[in-house]
Amino acid sequence: MLGAVLLRLLPLVLVVAASSPVGAQSVADAATPETDVAAAAAGPADAPMPQAQLLLLPTHHGGVDPVVARFADRALGRAARALGYSVQEPTPGEAPPGDTPVPSLAEMWRQTHRAGVARTVSARVWAADGRYQLEVRVASADGNGPFFARGDALANDFEARVEALLQEALPAPGVTPPPPPPASSPAAAPTSPAVPNPPAGTEAALEPPPAAGPPLRRFRLGWAAEAAFGLGRSGFTNALTGPRVQWRLDPQMALGLLLAYANLPGADGRVGAGLFLLSFEHQTPIGEGGRWSVPLRLGLGYLNKNGSVLRLSSGLAVGLSERTTLAFDLVAPTFWVASGRVVASMNLGAELSVEF
Repeated sequence: MLGAVLLRLLPLVLVVAASSPVGAQSVADAATPETDVAAAAAGPADAPMPQAQLLLLPTHHGGVDPVVARFADRALGRAARALGYSVQEPTPGEAPPGDTPVPSLAEMWRQTHRAGVARTVSARVWAADGRYQLEVRVASADGNGPFFARGDALANDFEARVEALLQEALPAPGVTPPPPPPASSPAAAPTSPAVPNPPAGTEAALEPPPAAGPPLRRFRLGWAAEAAFGLGRSGFTNALTGPRVQWRLDPQMALGLLLAYANLPGADGRVGAGLFLLSFEHQTPIGEGGRWSVPLRLGLGYLNKNGSVLRLSSGLAVGLSERTTLAFDLVAPTFWVASGRVVASMNLGAELSVEF
């Protein structure tokens, strides 16, 4: 009788035990290990991305103090870091001399791959018209670009202008550099990394134009002084002085007009006369920088109360400043019509002129 009653109560006891809070807690506790394993496998959600690397080549300086290049390097590095790059900067004193060729875009592209960086920056600075001229070029490992910017600056805003030009030419980091290659085994001999060829057309199509020279100043005003020594039996001496005005056709050729007072020998001592001389001049630069030149002149004019004058000359000219030139006529055969006959002289002259 008692066994029958226990058999009927057993299912009810099992139902009550399954629905109790203790049982629910046990189920939850049993599921906890699987949840912890999944969370551990997920890892941190916001892992920091590596910074893009940038190689900064020493700034090339031409005709300016090398310290200017170091100021440019400092400004370029500061601007690149502000854009989010990790910069490999040149060491102090690494700036190349002014006559070292500026690296081509293809060479910059190769250095980018050798260094394993995302981009390479090269800059150069020179002086013209009393201002610093600046040029910034960027080569990218992914083949995009190259990117280019040019401008000028004064000394008081030099670094700020350099930073602005880099921000104009350098894109924000958009490509993460490839990871470094795995270290080779000790037994393997070290080899140089393979450097791919630059993209087609990098040099021909994307090389920036050459730096523009100083603007052509058309007018030149000078003051000339000259001595003429007669050849042959005449043995006369003439002295000439006066202003010369020239119109420059291009950097080497010019047309000029000389209005000179001539002091000449006369029957009763020295006499004065006016000389009008039209001239054509061609200057041939010599050496680097265009400071020295050889002027060649052909002049045809009229000497008052006498007659026609034909003059040829060659000599040497030197630029004293950007606008001022001192020229010497060292060989100047001249032919004069005087008293109905032609006499010859060899002249020596000097002229100081200013362009405007």
